[in-house]
Amino acid sequence: MQRFQREQEIYMTKIATVLGARPQFIKASVVSRALRSTAGVHEILIHTGQHFDPEMSDIFFKELEIPMPDHHRLENCRDKFSESDL
Repeated sequence: MQRFQREQEIYMTKIATVLGARPQFIKASVVSRALRSTAGVHEILIHTGQHFDPEMSDIFFKELEIPMPDHHRLENCRDKFSESDL
């Protein structure tokens, strides 16, 4: 039984969803919900940070019940730029 569980974990399907513009959030909400309810599938959410203001995109995560992103472009930029540059 343990071996089967380990194999199942190893062969889990990973799907990357890239979000940036508002229409993508709306489409992704339906797809993400379906992926979360599918056994053997792990969705990785990547947010491009197209809208630098969290008020412009965080509302979509909350209202459309999309999980917070696993990766966010702004996290990678913070070392290179100050908040005022963004």
